[in-house]
Formats: sequence, structure tokens, C-alpha cells
Amino acid sequence: MPDKPGFRGRFKKKLEIEESEAEIVREIFMLYVYGKNSPRMGAKEIAKRFNAEGVPLRGKRPRGSQMVLDILSNITYAGAYPFNRMDSKTGKRKAKSEWIMIPVPAIIDQDIFDKAAKLRAANSPKQSSPRRETSPTLLTGLVRCGHCGSAMVMATGKSGHYRYYKCTARMKRGNAACKSGNVPMEKLDNLVLDAFRQKVYTPEHIKEIVNTFRKEASKATGSEQKQQLKKLETSLQETEQALTRIYEAVEKGFMTVDEQLKIRLDQHRNNREQLATEIASMRRQQQSPLQTITPQKIEAVSKILNKRLAEASSYAKAYLKATLSEIRITDEIVSLSGDTKAMMRLIAANGQIDTASSVPRFTPEWWPKLVRIEK
Repeated sequence: MPDKPGFRGRFKKKLEIEESEAEIVREIFMLYVYGKNSPRMGAKEIAKRFNAEGVPLRGKRPRGSQMVLDILSNITYAGAYPFNRMDSKTGKRKAKSEWIMIPVPAIIDQDIFDKAAKLRAANSPKQSSPRRETSPTLLTGLVRCGHCGSAMVMATGKSGHYRYYKCTARMKRGNAACKSGNVPMEKLDNLVLDAFRQKVYTPEHIKEIVNTFRKEASKATGSEQKQQLKKLETSLQETEQALTRIYEAVEKGFMTVDEQLKIRLDQHRNNREQLATEIASMRRQQQSPLQTITPQKIEAVSKILNKRLAEASSYAKAYLKATLSEIRITDEIVSLSGDTKAMMRLIAANGQIDTASSVPRFTPEWWPKLVRIEK
């Protein structure tokens, strides 16, 4: 952070990119959002990997997941340094609405920073079931009883020699609470994996989904949408200019930061955030990955997905968790459901899991079919 001449002979600090460390930061974001020749990695796994490889960051190894999470949440890496965060009198952190974002050289794109933020929010204990995230069983957190709607979890029999998925209502309140039976774990795991390979991750089924998206996307990209985008961009520019004028007036001493001015600043900042979100959403719809999905790509991705679900493993669980929303079991029938959004992410990302992408959802289910359990 070298000094440079500033106002009245003072020297200002200027942030510059340390390229060797910037590469490590970029790799952390890529591993967390996309993975690298494997499904995406969590903060804990990334820290373990760097510790094992002896990779330093600012002279220290990333000893735990918190250091990785601190990096993933640091907006400065995306080109914006938050100024005015602390109250000089009380020493307390101010509300984010009072921060002033100063442009600095960016190490990563805003897009990948936003994806990482969405993933961190989705993986928060407040949003995700700990059992679903950490359980070693393949389908825990996804399987529900078709009779009463309760979750089904692993149960054992004969001193642990046999493992089943069992309705939690029966486990807590006895067999009279639900008429469902135990489902052998290995049989259901293999049934679901086989169903994905033979009915879901097939070129024919994928082509059907892609065609549905193309029809819906063509309806959503007309001249009316372009005009709306232009209006939003004009409004955003006007809001930015209003904020700039206020900042300049404060810097030159024409205005003082009183409560009324703070309210005006908050209004402009909130408006800017809402406009930027709407614009980003509309631009993503216009820049759909559909045009890059060819029949050859569908065939190649189908083979990749089938290979990765060859056996029950943590690898397979990552793909099921990314695409499935629920498995319902009623007697000998298993019903699986998910959404087209997750499938489109996989195809567009060449089979790499990317749960942060924002693809428009046009149909509620991509697989409302049933699979029969062989007795």
C-alpha cells in the first residue's frame, strides 16, 4: 500500500494488488463456487487443502475455515473498499447503509463474489439442515415418508448389521403413528442412482428440458424488456450522480452530515441497490447460456453425470443435493422431484456443480415420474 501525494501535502494510502496472494484468493473463490476437477469445496475443505500443501496467505497458512470465510466475504477483493465503517467517538461499527464504498483494483469479478455470498448464505446453519449437510448417508435430508410427510432417517437392526431408512414419526411415537415400513438403505440408494442415470441424466431428457427453456426464453426477451432495462439503467445513473453530488458537497464543506442528510443518503443507497439487482437479473436473462448448449455438449455432459453417479459416495451425494429437492416413499413407489433450474446449471457448467447460478425457472418440476421398488 504505497503512499501518494494528497490534499495539503498529506499522503494518501493506495491499495495495489500483490499478484502472488491474488492468485491464492482467486483459487479460493473458484474452489468454493465451482470446484476444480471435482464438486465445489466448502471453507473447511479448502483450508485443509491449503494447510496440507503449505500454501501461505499473508505469511500465514489458512489454519481454519473462518479465515477462508473471511476472504470470501471481503468485498475489497471485488473492487470496493468500505470506508466510514467505524464511529470515531464510540468505536462501534456503523450500519452498512452509512458505509462509503471506494473503488479499488479488483482481484475477482463481482459475479463470482455474489455467487460465493449466495452459497455462504445458503450453507448457513440458519438456512440449511445440519443433518442434510453433514450426514454420511446418501439420501438423508431428502427422503420423506409418503404416508405422513415426516422425514426418513437411518435406522439399524441386528446390532448394526442392517441399515434402513425409517419414518421419524414411527421412531418417536411408535408404529401406530404411521403405517410406513422400513426401506433397506442400500436398495433405495442404488434405486435412486440408477433412476438418475437411466431416466434423468439421459440426452433425451436433457434435450427436452433445454427445448422448454428455449421456448420460454424467447417469450421473455422482446422489445418491451429492452425498454424496461434502458429505463432502469437511466434511473441507476441518475441515482449515482445524486450520490456523487452529495459526497462532493460534503467534501467541499457546502453541506454537513446531519440526520436529514443521512436519511437522504440511505434512500439513494437503497434505491441504487434495488436498481442494480433488477438490472443484473434482466441482463442474466438476456445472456442465457442456452445458446452454448449444443447436442454434442448434451451428449458429453450426460456421460459425465452418469459416471459421477456410478456408486453411493460423497461425490454422488453432492450431485443429488444440488439437483433433488425431495424423495417421497409410499409403499413400493418412490417419487423424486427437483427443478429445471438445477439441471440447467449442470448442463451449462459442463457437469460441474454450481448452485449459485441464477437461471430463470419456468417449470415447477423436471421429474414428476415414479419409480417402483422391487420386493
